[in-house]
Amino acid sequence: MKKLTKIRLINWHYFGNETIEVNNNILLTGQNATGKSTILDAITFVVTAGDTQFNVAANENGKRDLKGYVKCKVSRSDKEYLREGDITGHIALEFYDTVKDTYFTVGTVIDAFGDLLPAKCIFYQTFEKLSDSFFVSNDGIILSTTDFKKHNPQMEVFLTKKEAKRNFRTTFGNLNDDFFRLIHKALAFKPIADVKEFIYEHLLEEKQIDVDNIKDSIRSYKELENTLKIIKQKILDLKEIEAIYLDIKTNDDAKNLYSYVLQLFEEKAIKLEIEELKVKRLQVSESKEAKALEIKHIDDEIEALDERSKELYRLLSSDTDFVQNEYLDKQIIKTRATIDELTLLEKEYLTRASYVKESVKNMRRLLDSDALKRLANVSLNNVHVDLLDQTKLTLIDIDNLLGAEYDKLVASKNGFEREKQELLKEINEISQT
Repeated sequence: MKKLTKIRLINWHYFGNETIEVNNNILLTGQNATGKSTILDAITFVVTAGDTQFNVAANENGKRDLKGYVKCKVSRSDKEYLREGDITGHIALEFYDTVKDTYFTVGTVIDAFGDLLPAKCIFYQTFEKLSDSFFVSNDGIILSTTDFKKHNPQMEVFLTKKEAKRNFRTTFGNLNDDFFRLIHKALAFKPIADVKEFIYEHLLEEKQIDVDNIKDSIRSYKELENTLKIIKQKILDLKEIEAIYLDIKTNDDAKNLYSYVLQLFEEKAIKLEIEELKVKRLQVSESKEAKALEIKHIDDEIEALDERSKELYRLLSSDTDFVQNEYLDKQIIKTRATIDELTLLEKEYLTRASYVKESVKNMRRLLDSDALKRLANVSLNNVHVDLLDQTKLTLIDIDNLLGAEYDKLVASKNGFEREKQELLKEINEISQT
């Protein structure tokens, strides 16, 4: 016997997070809208793997649905659901197997995401006692369907109702399909007034029949029916495989034909290209021979002109005017080269002169020096030819004066440096004192 020992409800109508302990028999009683049918609906929804119709409470007019249970639908004009946004609900039932002396848990996880999408649910079973770690992450967050599968890899998770029914039926003791059809009638919000009538109406016929023979016949029929279904499915699979094979063969034949045609086209194109290249090669060879003849003629003409030039030069070498003109031409070329060099030197000198003038102007702001005053009065950008020597002597004299002043500054600097060292030494002594 499998006994229900615990019911765990998370986000199931008005139950936010509740665990109900069950010890053998249990009596549910209370006012209307206190949650009696809510608990029965939760139990029915799990044990039937979602194949059930929800009860309607006494004070409700509309039908209940899975999304309304998870998000807690209320009959208020200002608000449709008490829980806003994406909500995940959990129902878990813990059972005790009295024969095997073991516990197992079956349950469901329901996602009510969005306003338009229907609720999504998965079912699961595990041969463990019910635990909070099934439903809540390490951070205290209620697990959705996707996170639940990742968080509980040891559990058997069923994504379809059919798969869940098949496994639940085995877990609960090899139940037949009538269990899922009748369980919601047995757990209805309204109690069964006449148990005998319920059994005769839904389970048995009124007359006595040989149930064992019927069971054997039905069992044999179902086995044959299942075998026939398997054979039919295999035949369909074989036909599908055959159709796929024929498609592949047809495609391969077409592919081979296309490849052959393409190769023919490519071969023909290559042959035409080879013929064109042969014609071009012949044309190039003919053009090459013609150009070679033209080059030979030009070389002959150049050689003849060179001989003629040498002969004319020998004739002109004996002419005095020609020799003098040739000498003058050489001197003109040399003079032009010298002028170009001097022009470059002049540009460099003017650049350096402007730099010197600028430097003198900046130094005069700092120093009152006779040498700098004289240097500032010397014209460096436009020096007359007649004043070159005098300007040169003036610059040499200024250079000597600047050298002397530089030596004085260096000596003064050295004196200041010694005085600085003595002051630093005195400061250190005072600091130590």
